[in-house]
Amino acid sequence: MSSQYRTPATDEQVSGDQSQQLTKALESFLGPLLVLLDAYIDKRLVRTFVRAIAAIITFRTQAQGLCLSELGAYITNPAQAPARTKRLSNLLHCTKWGKELIDRYLWEKADKRRRELNDSGEEALCIWDGSVIEKPESEKGEGLCAVKSSKAARLKKPKKGAFNQPGGKAVVVMGIEWLGVILAGMSGIPTVVNMKWWTRKGTKASKQRDQEEMLLTKIARLWGKRVIHVFDRGYVGVPWLAVLQRLGLSFVTRWKKGLSFFDEEGNVRKLGDIVRYKRSWGHKLIWDAGKHCYRKTGVFAMPVRHAACAGQLWVVVVRQGGEPWYLITNRCIDTEEQA
Repeated sequence: MSSQYRTPATDEQVSGDQSQQLTKALESFLGPLLVLLDAYIDKRLVRTFVRAIAAIITFRTQAQGLCLSELGAYITNPAQAPARTKRLSNLLHCTKWGKELIDRYLWEKADKRRRELNDSGEEALCIWDGSVIEKPESEKGEGLCAVKSSKAARLKKPKKGAFNQPGGKAVVVMGIEWLGVILAGMSGIPTVVNMKWWTRKGTKASKQRDQEEMLLTKIARLWGKRVIHVFDRGYVGVPWLAVLQRLGLSFVTRWKKGLSFFDEEGNVRKLGDIVRYKRSWGHKLIWDAGKHCYRKTGVFAMPVRHAACAGQLWVVVVRQGGEPWYLITNRCIDTEEQA
């Protein structure tokens, strides 16, 4: 092989040092969970657990990182791959531990972060999101149900040199529904609060709102109003507002302009009509990560009411060119300077 393709010794040394630093950081991050696991399962399985996590992080693709036989080769040298695959299988099938231990670890870590944010006077934000895990080639996996494929939607987008008929029905494949909540402040690294997977089919079939309400009730019981819940437009609706009102939580949710509220005069009007001719209180240049430029952004807020909520609500309008964003919150906005 020509010398121009060889990796210099200095680069190999730097790569090795970085690998050791990342390994130490991973062990430090997983330390409390490993202590918890060590109380339930054999220490050899604990070591397998750490190595499997490192291998999954190294090979993040489904083709390389999520195949049991290949993971067995990644966590050790290829000559011992069958033995390590057997060890990994024993870890996954061990009845002495389960997802409850991981959930407990995540809750404790998130609660510690929440106390740090509250003690420092910083707002603690619980950010909600949902998606799916697609398994298009699978048919017999446990918990699989029909989900809309976001990957197929991306592949159908027009591209230079290729044409796809726009629109049409969504492509449906087999997969598993996913729900996640993270805790974040205005600074620092976000912390995972909880992640759960559920299905719409089979003996364990459930509904999306039931899963969301169970998780919301648990967070409300533990943290109450010490956090602010942030939702996207997927959580829009009168039933969800009623749940938030019943639990007495602080929230901010992105709304749709076509849904109706009571304006200041008590008339029922669409949200877009209520704020259409209202001028922004002020403007500021904010970096747009999608278009890689600063964009002039205006903000306006006014009180509104909804039949599902007995208290006062506020609509916050964010104008940044094109279609504005509408945010609904029960956090009181007293003056224009505070907004």
